[in-house]
Amino acid sequence: MLFRSYDHADLTKLSAQQIRHQVLATRRALHAAGVPMSSFVRPPYGAHDARVDRVLAGLGLTTVLWSVDSEDWTGLATPRIVHSVVRQVDARGLGGSVVLQHDGVTNSPATLAAVPQEVHRLRRAGYCFVALDDAGRPAGS
Repeated sequence: MLFRSYDHADLTKLSAQQIRHQVLATRRALHAAGVPMSSFVRPPYGAHDARVDRVLAGLGLTTVLWSVDSEDWTGLATPRIVHSVVRQVDARGLGGSVVLQHDGVTNSPATLAAVPQEVHRLRRAGYCFVALDDAGRPAGS
């Protein structure tokens, strides 16, 4: 599981102190909810630069971006999310994909319903699922 900033702020527009606040507030909220912490962070909008990466690394975090955008954030229905993800993964081939999907937003029910269907269809097509390595890349890719 990756985590993002506390209120989805563009980290490149924040000071180092504000970036640290975003991460620490997120950590506190996840800890309070009993969610295990990850060493990976997905910056909102994919917005990061060398300074942001340094601040995150100083907090023991590795920046991870996606290679497949489910486009669930656009309000797609479950079948469209599934189609989008499967199509994009197929187009990339077996080289390892990281899929961007959202929860905690208006369209969360559609996304949550899509995930098991995506897994089923991709496994049936011969894909397997792996953890990220320490550098935030799909293991074995």
